[in-house]
Amino acid sequence: MKRVCFITDRKDFFPAACYEGDFDFSFIPPSSWVDGGFSSSGMPSPDYCIIDSACVSANLEPILKSMGTDPYTICLIDAMDDDLRSVLVRNGVTDVIDPNQRRDLVTYIETLEDRHMGMSGNIVVLDDDEVHRRAIRNIVSRFGYRVLYADRAETMIELMQKPNLQFVLVNLGIDACELNEFLRHHSIRVEMRSTPVIAYRDMSSGLYIHEVLRGLNRLTRFILSPDELYGFLVDIMFKKDIMPLLDGLNYSVDYKSSSHYAQEPLKRIYYINEGELFRGENILRSENLDRIEGVLSLINKSLSRVRGLKWLRRDVSRADFTTCGAGV
Repeated sequence: MKRVCFITDRKDFFPAACYEGDFDFSFIPPSSWVDGGFSSSGMPSPDYCIIDSACVSANLEPILKSMGTDPYTICLIDAMDDDLRSVLVRNGVTDVIDPNQRRDLVTYIETLEDRHMGMSGNIVVLDDDEVHRRAIRNIVSRFGYRVLYADRAETMIELMQKPNLQFVLVNLGIDACELNEFLRHHSIRVEMRSTPVIAYRDMSSGLYIHEVLRGLNRLTRFILSPDELYGFLVDIMFKKDIMPLLDGLNYSVDYKSSSHYAQEPLKRIYYINEGELFRGENILRSENLDRIEGVLSLINKSLSRVRGLKWLRRDVSRADFTTCGAGV
């Protein structure tokens, strides 16, 4: 049974619906939290930790740091600002839920449990930072992608031979020797060039790429911050998830021949149909309704997957990104 821990002073704030499902629930008031996290408190580390930000206030970052990367963390936040966003990104938190949607927490966790990693493809990550690793895994795994980690260029080159490789993510903050080794292999091995390489770096430590700049601009056009990287992954993967379903909804019935029903008033539809009272497909046939209901169910699951990720996608322009010398 999976363990779910709430860090909150407001146990009554969470209705009975929050305790449904096959989970073992516990509560810790923020005032009793110790710096060592769950291990120092004598509690086993939970699988999921839900932090009620209204109760922890300025203690949010110390709690996140003492917690480490073990439990899957979900924060309840009613208003996001830049400072709070920075705290979450620095600590690898990807999931934020509006407190008004707390009744759906169990459903959301069940959605996170329903993963089919590897079915959508593989993503190779050259990064030795555990915070980055956790955030990337939390985002992409819910969409069915498997993350293959490497902290050395040699390991990464091996992993890039895996089938169905979709992206290569490279942290420029990794050891310069390993980065140069990867750039060297990439420049001489033609088969590696068919997979997009996405570069990112924690910009708080500055952007120092000097000797690798010439090689880097052959790989990628942009250098993203971790925040931007997470937003990009959410955006492209959700679109890839939802768009085929929306397309499938159109094809679950003969939409093309009936599209005028969505655009015209009834009287105009009558004349378009040329007076044929029952022109077109019978959408009310059981098999048609079953197909529509099936696609709608998948759409609802897709929407549920990204409920906690919406905050990561910000509206940005191309001018906001640091380039690698290839121009925009």
